[in-house]
Amino acid sequence: MRISTSYFFSNGIRGMQNIQSQLSDTQERISLGKKQLSPSEDPVATTKILVFDEQLKVTEQFQENITYATNSNQLGESVLGQIENSLQSIRELVVQSNASHLNADDLRSIATEIEGLTTEMANLMNSKDGTGDYLFSGFQGLSKPFVERQGGGYDYNGDSGERLMQVSSDAKISFAFSGKPVFVDVSSSTNTIKTSAAELNSDQSTAFISMGKVMDQEEFDAVYPEDYIVSFNDPPTTYNVIRRDDRAPVNADVPPVTLINTTYAEGQSIRFNGIEYYISGTPQAGDTFFIESTRQQDILTSTFRFSERLNDAADNIGTLSTQAGREDFQADYDAALDNMDNALLSVSQERSRLGVNLRQLDRLFDMHEGLIIEINEFISDVQDL
Repeated sequence: MRISTSYFFSNGIRGMQNIQSQLSDTQERISLGKKQLSPSEDPVATTKILVFDEQLKVTEQFQENITYATNSNQLGESVLGQIENSLQSIRELVVQSNASHLNADDLRSIATEIEGLTTEMANLMNSKDGTGDYLFSGFQGLSKPFVERQGGGYDYNGDSGERLMQVSSDAKISFAFSGKPVFVDVSSSTNTIKTSAAELNSDQSTAFISMGKVMDQEEFDAVYPEDYIVSFNDPPTTYNVIRRDDRAPVNADVPPVTLINTTYAEGQSIRFNGIEYYISGTPQAGDTFFIESTRQQDILTSTFRFSERLNDAADNIGTLSTQAGREDFQADYDAALDNMDNALLSVSQERSRLGVNLRQLDRLFDMHEGLIIEINEFISDVQDL
């Protein structure tokens, strides 16, 4: 068999090309630090790497969620701590207001301090998180939760929901909270009332109902838990007040009439069954307002009502020198003190809950951190040179 010179040259070139290709392949593997350059080289290893990569991405997303939830819970816990401090200051002022030597100016000064602290708490309850959403609005993150209302007090515009964030395969943690169970649904020391306007009242109406108050606790307790409906007629120069359950008309002490087709007088006090309120503004036909009996009183209403009580006592300072006047004030003082204690308990419990959230988030973060290290080690074992 004869072998030509060209064959030797061709064979040598092919050998050099193969060696060059192997060298290039080796250099590429070294530079990338990978055992395989394509999935076809080791399909089993490639499948394992894909599974590990997916698990790594999910775990890293959990870490990002934990960081966000941690920031929100830390902010919430801090805000609650400040509200707790404000409540404690108000409680001290309530205690101070019961001193027998105080004059009218002293009482007004205490009332002013309580009003200032109430505004401060409302601002804290309207805190926003890092994205600009309200912290205590529940699902309504874009809605300001506590809005000052005409006639005194605040309305809660959030809901009772809590937004949750996935922080592990089987765990979710709240990162936006509801102010309703913490600041609104707080136990009241006595039966009380809550007033509100119907959502369907005319847009042209400027009428509003005052926060109202219980003037005679014994008289009110006798009819509790009766609710009432105030509705304006057509034309809206007269109004009716009826009991919600049986639609029966209400007999009032002020004005001293049955409240059916009663002439509307703006700002006039209306008193019956131990409660008192007023309506102001210009109503429209069909405007409706509600007076609900309740055993709950939101924190801002509790502090606002007691500041009003102090101003009333200052305006009628002489009554505090009588036995009946002092006993009446003492009853309101005792109720206010109990309400402050209930408010402090509610805020403290929520603050503790957020503390539990933070501890759980810390544990999960550490767990995921360890898992990320393990996953990276598994990937390295499978694919790295």
